[in-house]
Amino acid sequence: MVLFSFDTGQQLSEHTAAMPVFVQVLSGRLLIKGGDDEQEVAPGELVYFPTRLPHAITALEPSVMMLTMITPARARNAIDA
Repeated sequence: MVLFSFDTGQQLSEHTAAMPVFVQVLSGRLLIKGGDDEQEVAPGELVYFPTRLPHAITALEPSVMMLTMITPARARNAIDA
């Protein structure tokens, strides 16, 4: 998990991830582009990006988001289905 804080107009330029990720807006509003889709996302909303999907994020106002990267379990006591 990674916490990001943005000021109005700040952005993460288009990129891809080597693993699936979830983006959750904690405060503010973000414009999130994934592939050919673009949507405004508000607090409490969650967006999922599959592996290697190009995506970009722009803050429409001061905002905080949490990025959760989905990786294979590596812990010794992990529960695997």
